[in-house]
Amino acid sequence: MHQPYDDDFPMEEINLVDLYKEEVAFLKKQNEFLEKSKKSKDQRQRWKNGIVIEYFQKRINEEMAHLQTIKDQILMKTRTLH
Repeated sequence: MHQPYDDDFPMEEINLVDLYKEEVAFLKKQNEFLEKSKKSKDQRQRWKNGIVIEYFQKRINEEMAHLQTIKDQILMKTRTLH
């Protein structure tokens, strides 16, 4: 449920890339444990984590490429203004 916005408590800016990186780190750490397990349930979870890690890595790369494009566009604009 949403809470009302409180002017005295500034909202934290969320960086999408950092969020993905945190999740990847968490899943990789979880997979270290799961890798040692012989339980089929754990191996299935490790496999699922691997898929999610691949997806997040792809999204990180896409987001970084997008940010680089924006930086390049800004740089080109500032060069044409001089």
